[in-house]
Amino acid sequence: MAKVRKVKMSDSFHKRVNPYLLPSYPKKAGKGSLKEKCLKALGKKDWEAAKCSVCLEFPHNAVLLLCSSHDKGFHPYMCATSKRFSNCLKQYKKAYTKVASIGSMDDSSIISGVGKPIEKMEVPELLCPLCRGQVKGWTVVEHVRKYLNWKKRACMQDKCSFVGTYKELKKHVREMHPLARPRQVNPVLEEKWKKLENERVE
Repeated sequence: MAKVRKVKMSDSFHKRVNPYLLPSYPKKAGKGSLKEKCLKALGKKDWEAAKCSVCLEFPHNAVLLLCSSHDKGFHPYMCATSKRFSNCLKQYKKAYTKVASIGSMDDSSIISGVGKPIEKMEVPELLCPLCRGQVKGWTVVEHVRKYLNWKKRACMQDKCSFVGTYKELKKHVREMHPLARPRQVNPVLEEKWKKLENERVE
């Protein structure tokens, strides 16, 4: 009877014909899980090119306005810097503050002095610059603020050509403009802005 010859297959052959090799994965995930990284990547599109609605620059020391359409994807960011910089949040609140009669408010909001109630007081009625809905407040999103603070923008002082990150601008303003004040708004541009806002409302 003829002998059956055994043929020894090489290791490389086994590797080629095995269709069930599983890919290798790292045993332990790092500090930031894959899920967290994906969520950050998806949300990044909302703020990586964000512009402040007041100064139209990358918002430094940014805050996120919480408007009535927040859940629908309206996420307006605004500068919350001091008076040495653009001072946008304060200017925004000032622009939308209206004088309301005390009669249109709750009794709990009546403030009295010397036995006489105050008839009028200033009440901010903030509108979202994106959707025109009511703004109930604002919050700080730390990773967004950190990212936008690395964006370079020009110094807000007239006739100054310096450009830098928020940290660089703070140092520059402290050294070169110690008596700096917010740049005055151009009346012509302010009028155009109000006109555009009225058109949106209509």
